[in-house]
Amino acid sequence: FRTVLRSGNRFDGRIIRCTYLKNLHLNAGWHFGVRVSSRYHNAVQRNRIKRLFREAIVRQRQTWELSTVDLSVVLEPIRGAPRRLRLAEIEADVERICTMLMNKFSNQ
Repeated sequence: FRTVLRSGNRFDGRIIRCTYLKNLHLNAGWHFGVRVSSRYHNAVQRNRIKRLFREAIVRQRQTWELSTVDLSVVLEPIRGAPRRLRLAEIEADVERICTMLMNKFSNQ
């Protein structure tokens, strides 16, 4: 995912920063990575955030599995995100991000 972070396009949701890059490999599907900076509170909070992000990604599976686009996506909380993020907030932002990416690449 280092390549995605260096060369990818980026946009911010309400609480999530998304960095994405179109895969060159055909039929690779969507690959998700979750990154949480060590500056984000302590290890317990970072691991909780990662678990919530992964859960939100799994719950949005029907949205991105139907896509024919091959993408690598890295998600991370934006700076200044609240300490106690809730699954519903994260899930809404992940849904918004998936929909935005699907709309962007459906025209290509």
